[in-house]
Amino acid sequence: MKKKKTARPQNFGISQRVREWAEKHGYGQLDAHLDYFILQSDKGGYRYSDWDAALMSAIRDDWAGLGTKDKKGAAGAHSGFDTRDYLKGGGFVQDL
Repeated sequence: MKKKKTARPQNFGISQRVREWAEKHGYGQLDAHLDYFILQSDKGGYRYSDWDAALMSAIRDDWAGLGTKDKKGAAGAHSGFDTRDYLKGGGFVQDL
């Protein structure tokens, strides 16, 4: 049986389930992700049957546009620009 989609619960926050998932997959900045997710879901009137799963998807898809996977140094899509040698075809500079 399918769960009914509901509006965001008033007390919705970062659950232990989301924290463990984020740690396992290297995602950080959870508070910033949550704030953006709440703003967007409220603005759009989103309804979900599993709000934790929806938050995890928003974190994975980087709705907040944070550009990094975590704050511990795991590279995101927008990293490495400071070590790239654009004059030599875009490769990384060796032995800085």
